[in-house]
Amino acid sequence: MKNLCVTLLPLLIAGCPINTVVGGGNTGSVTTTSGMSGATGSSVTGSGRSSGTGGTTGKGTTSGTSTGDGGSCLSLGEPCGGSAACCTGACNGVCGEAFGQECLAGNDCSSGVCDGGVCSCGSDGGGCAADQDCCDSFSCSQSTTVQGTEVGRCCRPTWAACEVSGEGSTDCCTQNCVGNLCACMPSNSGGCDNDGDCCQGKCIRDTGFQGGNTYCADGPGESCALDGQNQCYSHSCLDGRCGTCSVPNGVCATSADCCGGLTCASFTTSGLDCCVANGLSCDAGADCCSYLCSDGSCTCLSDSERCFSDHACCSGSACMPLVDAGQPSSVPWLGPGIPSGIQSACCRTDGESCVADGDCCSWSCQNQQCGCVATGGRCGLPGQVAPEGAQACCSGQCSAAGLCQ
Repeated sequence: MKNLCVTLLPLLIAGCPINTVVGGGNTGSVTTTSGMSGATGSSVTGSGRSSGTGGTTGKGTTSGTSTGDGGSCLSLGEPCGGSAACCTGACNGVCGEAFGQECLAGNDCSSGVCDGGVCSCGSDGGGCAADQDCCDSFSCSQSTTVQGTEVGRCCRPTWAACEVSGEGSTDCCTQNCVGNLCACMPSNSGGCDNDGDCCQGKCIRDTGFQGGNTYCADGPGESCALDGQNQCYSHSCLDGRCGTCSVPNGVCATSADCCGGLTCASFTTSGLDCCVANGLSCDAGADCCSYLCSDGSCTCLSDSERCFSDHACCSGSACMPLVDAGQPSSVPWLGPGIPSGIQSACCRTDGESCVADGDCCSWSCQNQQCGCVATGGRCGLPGQVAPEGAQACCSGQCSAAGLCQ
C-alpha cells in the first residue's frame, strides 16, 4: 500500500545510456503483461556471496538452462523479478545458476554456495531461488523487494519442528515458534515474506516510497475494530469489518478488485494498488495513480517527471526505467528518500512527437518523432512490466523480464 502525498520532481536523465534504438515509426501490436501481486514481501536486496561448502542433502534435481529468445530473458547477474525471467532459470535478487549447475564462485549461484565447481545447497538464512537450494528440512521463503526483484531465504516452513534460542530467535520462516512447531503469523504481525506466512489475509507492504515494512492484513468480512482500515488489505473498514472492494491504497489483482471508478495500477514501490486515474477527482495525492492531486483532480505527469506507477504519465507517454539511482536520494517530502534501485520517469513512446532525444523512452528523437526500443532494450522493471512499456518496443512486445522481445 502507498500512503504518502509527495511533490514529484523532474528526473535528470540527460546523458544516461539507456537502450539500443532504431528508427521511428510504430510497429507491431501492443501486448500487455501483468505486474506483481499486490501482496508483496519484505524489502531485502539480493546479492551474491563468496563460495563455501554446502551440505550434501540438497533437494530436487538439476534442471537444464533455458537460452531465451532474442534477448527476452535476463543474463547472469542481472536484477530479476522471478526465475522465469532468467536465462539460467534461477532468481535470487539477481539471476544465478540453479542448483547442480556449474559455477566458479558462490555469487554465480542462486544459493550463494559453490562447492567443487557445482552450485550446492545452503542452510538456515542462506539465499535461494527454490527449495532445492536449501539443505535438509529447510524451505525457500520468497519475497518481492520494493524494487521489484524476487529474493529468497532458507528457513523452516510452517508446522516444522523448531526451537527458540536464549536470545528469542528461531529459524522459522515466520519467526513464530509455538510449542516447538513453526506457526503462521496472526493479523497485524510484521515481517512477513509472502501470503503463506499469514494465518489469514495477505502479506502487504504499507510504506509508500520508503520500503521495508510488511505485515499481515485481513480480508473482506474480518474485524477491523482494532486499527481501522490499516487492518484490511482492501484499506476499507466499514461498520467494523473489512470491505469487499479496495479503495485507494488497497491491494488488487485487476481493476475489478477496486471500488467503482478506481484503477488497479502497478506501483514500483508496493506492487498492485487501487488508485484514482488521471483527470478524476481526488482528496490527496496519495489517492492518485500519479501521486499528484491538483485543484481536486488527479494530474498526469509530464515527460521526464519521476513516476511510480504504470498509470501516472500523460497520454502517449510511459513510466519507464531509465537510470540506476544508487542510494536513496533526498527529496522534499516526509520520509527518508526514494528507494534505491532502478528509477523511472515518464517518456514518449514509439512514434510520438518529440523535441529532443531526452523526451523519448528510446532516447532517440528523429524528425520530431520518437524511435522505438530494439530487441533486448529495457521496457519495464524486472518482473513488473508497465502495460504501456510495450508501446516503446519496435516489436510492440515486452517480456516478463522487462525487455523488448
